[in-house]
Amino acid sequence: MKIEMVCENKVRLLLEAEDLDYYGLTFEEIDYDRPATQRAFRDMLNRARKDVGFSSDGCRLLVEAHPAPDGGCVLLVTKQPLARKGRSLLRKAEEELCTYSFEQIDHLLDLLPQLCKLEESTTLYRMDGNYYATARADGKAHLLLREFGVECPARIRGLLEQRGTPLQTSPKAFGRQSL
Repeated sequence: MKIEMVCENKVRLLLEAEDLDYYGLTFEEIDYDRPATQRAFRDMLNRARKDVGFSSDGCRLLVEAHPAPDGGCVLLVTKQPLARKGRSLLRKAEEELCTYSFEQIDHLLDLLPQLCKLEESTTLYRMDGNYYATARADGKAHLLLREFGVECPARIRGLLEQRGTPLQTSPKAFGRQSL
């Protein structure tokens, strides 16, 4: 195994096929939910600390794994600071959006009068026969949507922006005919 310090926050671990055999892994089996991968990764990080001074204490780690042509792999490990409590977390929560899906338009229509009373931005979409609503994670609209809708993974917002049809959000536009 070769260990290269890319910068103070990043280290590259070059594993040959023999290294993977030593750890009892293959590139396809590398999964941090597996105990074998966890043990191997801890050992690799200990070696990186000893060899190049890469310490991951108090940090989250982003690990990118790429196959190598010789049957080994390359792991690129990047330290990311843990979020501080207080203002930065509050600001992040305010900016975070949640998306909910509604298979039946009636559920969303039942919510609309309550959503219109709130002074919060809620965006509605139609895509692939379903209806979606996004709201700030820390707002009251989020609580209403969570009660009647199904929370979607964060990646759905990108799809909605690309392929979804935005629906008008003025109170007058919320009639069954316009949806």
